[in-house]
Amino acid sequence: MVKLDDEGDLRPSTRAALHAALGRASRRIAGKPGQAADRAAAEHVERMRPAALGMFDDQIAKLTDGADERAEIHEKADTADTDSIESVMLIRNEDLVESIRVEAIAKIEAHMLAALMTRGTKDERITRAIAGADLVFTMTQGRADRIAAWESDTMNTEYASQFNFANEIGEYDWLTQRDSEVRLLHEQRDGERFRWSDPPQDGDPGVPPGCRCEAVPVLESRGRD
Repeated sequence: MVKLDDEGDLRPSTRAALHAALGRASRRIAGKPGQAADRAAAEHVERMRPAALGMFDDQIAKLTDGADERAEIHEKADTADTDSIESVMLIRNEDLVESIRVEAIAKIEAHMLAALMTRGTKDERITRAIAGADLVFTMTQGRADRIAAWESDTMNTEYASQFNFANEIGEYDWLTQRDSEVRLLHEQRDGERFRWSDPPQDGDPGVPPGCRCEAVPVLESRGRD
């Protein structure tokens, strides 16, 4: 039973006990999604490499008609050392999941405590508390989805750079989607040539958040210093 003082507010002892109980409940609630996210991240990393290699093969197929040359480029790309990329991405995911989890717990506690300490009937307070918690989960899921999309784009670019390095392809042409959603800075880069070893200030195509641009390999740069 929630104990109130003479003015109808939660007593300090009740507030402290409620805060502790909400903390334990929130950690249990947030723990399961966190564990699921960790498993999903590991599965995602396993799928990313073959998908990125497939995208690289598609790019090369558009640039050369020679079957032998395509096979040679594919073989070298397939032997590229990408273990470090996968290790870094898993560690980065663990850090992101933990930060989102801690932030969600704090927000859930704040929403529920605020709702339970407002005036109104017991049912009204509980309804407001549940609504607040649901809002936090919805916002947290949305943020996690946006981060996952950005991480996928970044990982694709990192794989592409390793596939190019394995083939001694040192340069790429910046290619935008050429639509109204392309940011002005990237629109100005469309068609420009860059070196993998000297990327623009905000990173290679796909690295800036929300970037849909591509790095098209320049086969003529193979073997150049």
